Amino acid sequence: ILDFMATIAVILASSVLIWYTVSRPPAAGPASPPKAPTVPIPKGLVPIEGTAQQGSRDARVGVIEFSEFQCPFCAKFTTSTLPELVKGYVDTGKVLWVFRHLPLESLHPFAAGAAALSVCAQRVGRFWAVHDAFFSPPAVGSADEFRRRALGTGLEAADLASCEGAGLAAQQVQDDLRLAKSLQVKSTPTFLVGSTEKGGLHVLSVVLGARPVGDFRAALDAALSEAEVGRVHLP
Repeated sequence: ILDFMATIAVILASSVLIWYTVSRPPAAGPASPPKAPTVPIPKGLVPIEGTAQQGSRDARVGVIEFSEFQCPFCAKFTTSTLPELVKGYVDTGKVLWVFRHLPLESLHPFAAGAAALSVCAQRVGRFWAVHDAFFSPPAVGSADEFRRRALGTGLEAADLASCEGAGLAAQQVQDDLRLAKSLQVKSTPTFLVGSTEKGGLHVLSVVLGARPVGDFRAALDAALSEAEVGRVHLP
């Protein structure tokens, strides 16, 4: 009898163990990493007219940088990577560098105002001086500090007041925001790399974020190779 009861107990225990193993929910595995943002390659030309630019207008390759002046990653790129690219590609006439504004006001409340200040500077030929002043450390934390830095580059207060009164600078920033939305560009900095054609850019690749300088060199060299052999055509 004891052996029989022991056998029954073993069977019951085994049944409970099997039920628990089969019916319990699977253990949670490690969380999947968030998907990296993507930007599709535009099918047509992306306009570059009216933008702040540096480099030769005859360069066969161009870069459109979507950026904003309160973005820490944009500042990192500007201070640590851009000088190398300007020296190797822009100053040598190989690449035209184009700046467009994408102020993310939900994160950076002074970015749109800073962008408008830089557009006013662009209108009197001082964009890149203001650009460098805005990105120089320490990071700017107020609208007044952006204005002080702009005026510190030699921008005249009268020119600034006239520009702001006309409202054209703020309109240009809004135009850039609409273009970014149409291209599905949502983060800064974002770089569109391609061939310059008819006042626009035929985009070949997109670089997202303040990537190492080698990533930019690879994208630029690939675009230069495409342009050199004449294999870039509009779709």
